[in-house]
Amino acid sequence: MPGARLLVCLFGLALAAGAQQSGVDALAAGKFLVAEEQVLDPNFARTVVLLIDYGPEGAMGLIINRPATVTLAEVLPTVESLEGRTDRIYFGGPVQQDGLLILVRAEEPPEELEPIFGDVYAGGSARTLASLIVAGFDEKRLRGYAGYAGWGPGQLDGEVARGDWMILPAASSLVFDPAPTSIWKKLIDGRRQRFAELVSRLPGPAKPRLVQ
Repeated sequence: MPGARLLVCLFGLALAAGAQQSGVDALAAGKFLVAEEQVLDPNFARTVVLLIDYGPEGAMGLIINRPATVTLAEVLPTVESLEGRTDRIYFGGPVQQDGLLILVRAEEPPEELEPIFGDVYAGGSARTLASLIVAGFDEKRLRGYAGYAGWGPGQLDGEVARGDWMILPAASSLVFDPAPTSIWKKLIDGRRQRFAELVSRLPGPAKPRLVQ
């Protein structure tokens, strides 16, 4: 049916407007994985994951929109430079939740941290965290994560092929968004808005709609 073909084409355009690529070939460090609404696993429902590593041996990422109720100072009482600070720790994922990973936004590459994308770097030691705090990094430029999200070889590829994740280029402003719990909705609503704008340009009375 012409109408059905048009809807499929338009939906593809809507996804392309929100991502440079939408398939497995788009996976790479520095990409966001945005959980689709069909994902019901409590570990990942309504999450936004920043991929920090991806390759033949698997993938690793950090959930950026789940702040915990405890602070870094409470979790790491031996780090003296955290005293008096109220930075909350984030739930980075279900793997090794007793470990710490750090994301930092910096104009120059900080020592002992690995580049992820743009001005965002990652590391994983209390000593590095302490030195960054002494250097003046605050919660606007530094986040600590307990645990991470991990996938074995081909596992994430299968989830993407199944339609569980929307892939988007990561943005520093969202990684360090002051309202982290709103990030998932912002990205999902953004896609819906782009779809609605494309639909509004169609001629004729029959307008397809994006299924909720």
